[in-house]
Amino acid sequence: RGLFPDTDQALRSCMAGEVKVGTQVVTLARMSRGSIDTSFGNYTVDLTEVATVAPNCRLEVDCSFGETILLVPSRFSVQPAVSTSFSNVEIVGSPNAEPEGTITLEVDISFGNVVVQYV
Repeated sequence: RGLFPDTDQALRSCMAGEVKVGTQVVTLARMSRGSIDTSFGNYTVDLTEVATVAPNCRLEVDCSFGETILLVPSRFSVQPAVSTSFSNVEIVGSPNAEPEGTITLEVDISFGNVVVQYV
């Protein structure tokens, strides 16, 4: 889990109907897209082992009745597009002044929290 030999393969961490708790470290030479689905649990996705992001890199986060934490290296910038219902999106820290790439974060949250933490 979390290790994709094909550099353009998407990060996928979807487990419909399962309680998800833990951390997934993503190791990619290049991330171009991905999706994270957290329902009724707490889940951390660590992107610090992603070497680069493709232009127009998009990460979809769907969080319902849980918490998703994204650990993002400060060499990347995150641009959130958020749709929430009784929820919260929190950005902790900030990217470098001149980031190496941008991740567009499409967030859909219902009764949950998403935290983007720069590391």
